[in-house]
Amino acid sequence: MMVWIGLVTALVMAQPNFSMGAMIFLLSMSMLYIGNVKLKHLLLTFAILVPLIIIYMLSAKYRLARIMGYINGGGNIPTKADYQPRQSIIGFGNGGIFGVGPGDSKQRDFFLPESFGDFVYSVVGEEYGFIGTMLFMILFFVIMLRGFRIAKYAPDVFGRYLAIAITSSITLYALINAGVTLSILPTTGLPMPFVSYGGSSMVFSACVIGVLLNISSQTDLHPRAREVPIVGSVNADELSTRKVY
Repeated sequence: MMVWIGLVTALVMAQPNFSMGAMIFLLSMSMLYIGNVKLKHLLLTFAILVPLIIIYMLSAKYRLARIMGYINGGGNIPTKADYQPRQSIIGFGNGGIFGVGPGDSKQRDFFLPESFGDFVYSVVGEEYGFIGTMLFMILFFVIMLRGFRIAKYAPDVFGRYLAIAITSSITLYALINAGVTLSILPTTGLPMPFVSYGGSSMVFSACVIGVLLNISSQTDLHPRAREVPIVGSVNADELSTRKVY
């Protein structure tokens, strides 16, 4: 498994796309842990690969600038590397509690680059305020709860692990994207599922939710009425209502 995980991660990072490669590696390690891989094997893997990933992360000047900007908290003098996080925080500040209203964001139109992509959550905060951002994250929290519940009642091991992987992927993407826009995490290029601009992201997010719903349909969480053969003689009223769940 590590051969395939390492190959995919290396190819993605070679694009270069460090944040996506790191996410693939993190999710893969998480799934191996959930799949009862021996902890000592995972720790050995981390001990070997994490230093290599850190060296790769620091090898590019723009990545190093982002990390230093995050460590220094932006500093007093704005730089190119921390411009987006600064403008993102301003957007949240403009929104306050209730927001400036749908479509009235100033940061989106004049100051915040990639406002439709990686930093779309800042626009949500400016237009809908603190209340809107909380409702926004509650939706992902519901997806997480329902996804793990589906995994718990999945009919087989493969369905259980697949449901966990899908749910973890969507919720982690949402949390990391929100953390970046709030300057809790260093700037990355991970989108907000179902919200960030991009047709391919939307299509594949919808596909994995469809797979999750398919797994759910095979559990006993939502039993459906189905007709069954009726043995013996019954009257017309009973015949019209006789169903089982």
